[in-house]
Amino acid sequence: MRFLNRFVLCLFLMTTVAMAGFAQGTPSFVPAWLNDGSPLSDADVSSIVTNIGTQQANPDHILVVIHGLGNSREASTASYNELAPRLVSEFQKSRQKVAVVGIQWNSDVPMGLFTAEANYLDMVARARKVGHWPARQVLLQVQKQYPKAKINIYAHSLGCEVTAATLVPELTYADDIPKSEAFQPTRDIYANMVTLAGSDLDWDVWFKGNVNARETNRRTQLTWMTMSPYVGEADKDETLKLRRMVRGVAAGSALPRMTQQQYDTLFKGRIMMFDNTEIPADHAFTNYYNAARLANIVPAAVFVADPKQPKPKLFTELDEVFAMPDQVTALTPFLDSAHLTTAVYALWRLEKINCGGSQHLSDETLENMARLMVNKPSTVRSACKDSACKTMSQGQWPTEKQLIRAGAPNW
Repeated sequence: MRFLNRFVLCLFLMTTVAMAGFAQGTPSFVPAWLNDGSPLSDADVSSIVTNIGTQQANPDHILVVIHGLGNSREASTASYNELAPRLVSEFQKSRQKVAVVGIQWNSDVPMGLFTAEANYLDMVARARKVGHWPARQVLLQVQKQYPKAKINIYAHSLGCEVTAATLVPELTYADDIPKSEAFQPTRDIYANMVTLAGSDLDWDVWFKGNVNARETNRRTQLTWMTMSPYVGEADKDETLKLRRMVRGVAAGSALPRMTQQQYDTLFKGRIMMFDNTEIPADHAFTNYYNAARLANIVPAAVFVADPKQPKPKLFTELDEVFAMPDQVTALTPFLDSAHLTTAVYALWRLEKINCGGSQHLSDETLENMARLMVNKPSTVRSACKDSACKTMSQGQWPTEKQLIRAGAPNW
């Protein structure tokens, strides 16, 4: 009963914010109603693509927004009408012409004490089905119709399941949910930048997914992931904390677990960005995509599409990390960077120096220590001394600042 109560509460938190109010009037985006994931007719796909041209005849960027759980068509329209003008305004600061496409799917979950778990898992299956078929129908045609435009995806919560299924249809899943068939699975959709906010994907979906990261012909040039901080009381997504209890750790709550090949390829290509600032406790779509976050992610998207554009500070910091020699003393100062991305890349480089590779990222050695800082910070120092990971046993990570913040001062 306690499990069910927690699950119902989790679903309640994930749905009530999304349905707070309905906007009226003409949408500020191009609607793409994908309903339950059933195939779209050619006429429906053509209508969506034609409406993009009506909004912006020659877009530099096409912005695709994808909602998560608990959304009716009306509720997602309200969120998109709020978010679309923010996105357009931010891109216009760089003089970019954009069109906004709102992927809408029926994720409205009936509430019930004894049906909540089954309904939620049904929505996970539906999210993948939406991504595998109608979303791929739409985006493949968008890509064909506007070959010069850059596709940028802004996903939230269970919308990240839609996104993964759309871009990586061959991804396998470790759960018991039957895998849906994909539309033209051998054709690639290429995204300039993908943002996964408050992701409800399993944190280890890539490790278990049997997909090698590509060094060339990449399907996304940059992936930006929000992540609740491990230590401290601020900036914690309460819904994803509950999700951990009922379905396991979500990607929006932890550094994603990957294979060594995935880490090395993606980090070498500087494809992954991690963002643990201003994480909304209420898990709301529009709060994740607030003005402060858009002021960071939009310039990143513009720069990735056109390196002649101003380089964001985060990219400059990564340049510094990669420019450092293979020396521990050169890299350790970056571990306390204010930017999580910088700290993670520095840790990855240290691991390659100390331990010969990224195996301690992949086998959960570093992740388990990070969780120990959350749950039992007083035991971290003694645990580090006995670790097979030299970065930890030599006292380089966690840093003293991180330990103090976690509640383990060296007294």
